Amino acid sequence: MTVPALLALEDGSVFHGVSIGASGEATAELVVSTAASGYQELLTDPALAGQFLTLTYPMAGSVGVNAEDAESDAVVARGLVVRELSPIVSNWRAEQSLPEYLQQAGVVGIAGVDTRQITRLISAKGVMGACIQAGHIDEAAAIAAAKNVARATSWEGVNAPQHWQEGIWHWGQGFSQAQDNGPKVAVVDLGATRTLLRVLVEAGAKVSLVPATSTPEELAEYQGVVFSNGPGAAQESPALPLAEWVLSQEKPVFGVGLGMRLLAVAQGAQEASIAATYGASHPVRAEEDGQVVHTDQRSRYTLKADTLPSQVTVTYTSLFDQSVQGIQWQNAPAQGFQGVPKGSVGSAGADTLLRDFVTALNA
Repeated sequence: MTVPALLALEDGSVFHGVSIGASGEATAELVVSTAASGYQELLTDPALAGQFLTLTYPMAGSVGVNAEDAESDAVVARGLVVRELSPIVSNWRAEQSLPEYLQQAGVVGIAGVDTRQITRLISAKGVMGACIQAGHIDEAAAIAAAKNVARATSWEGVNAPQHWQEGIWHWGQGFSQAQDNGPKVAVVDLGATRTLLRVLVEAGAKVSLVPATSTPEELAEYQGVVFSNGPGAAQESPALPLAEWVLSQEKPVFGVGLGMRLLAVAQGAQEASIAATYGASHPVRAEEDGQVVHTDQRSRYTLKADTLPSQVTVTYTSLFDQSVQGIQWQNAPAQGFQGVPKGSVGSAGADTLLRDFVTALNA
């Protein structure tokens, strides 16, 4: 038996569909992902914490979900919006169906809505507040709730250092394991994904996930520092003082997504809000040689190029909107990249830059 569901946006738009998750009502900001796969990774990525995820790909759920593909310990998105739910699950790794996964997590979901129209609305008007109702439907109440949605902010993260041992997944072998002789790298948890940690381990680093509120003394033992991606704006991050200190000490540092912007904001740069860029195959150009790489994006903000400190050079630029996608300090061993790592063998972009970062620590 199908359960009716409704999606209402703060501009008054209303979409009727069927529930594919938990019953009840939830509110959040609505964002869009253009990725054709990886819905479980998106639902569990801290960068989407407290937000509704809309998938532009017309069908979801065909491969189910499994524990190995989660990017964190739980579903952190507040709801899911899809055009069509696959009637079958067909994948040898599947452990649950997508509706079972959402219901177990207490997360609402809706299918049978026009995701093309929703995407056009978000593209034209930017991120909007939204309300999903599953079961009891009240359009007026849903629209009113959508108009009073709180903005997603920073990730709480770990409260004590955690050592990470897994590398990336290999066919027939599973996840590789960390070596004992690599450089020690601290990953400051602004919303770190397991993929980020695995890429660093695969590159040969001894990885520890550390709190955003870590002190300089607690980072002294590490040869390098990585500031992770995550939700919210850099200027609101509790790790801002730590970023200022790391840059002042000329300790090798790499920023991913929010982490990149945090490093720049720590030295006076400013951010601009953009339509949520959550998706795959976003082309960015290397300024040094013109090479184009396709990236995964999980960001609500970008750096304003004209506010970057004089010692910071733009190294990568988006071919979609000319936004800043990579930066490099001229007077410190610091760099950043807006895209997030993919964690598959041979991946370029953030994966390559992070591997190079760890290699340099060994030099």
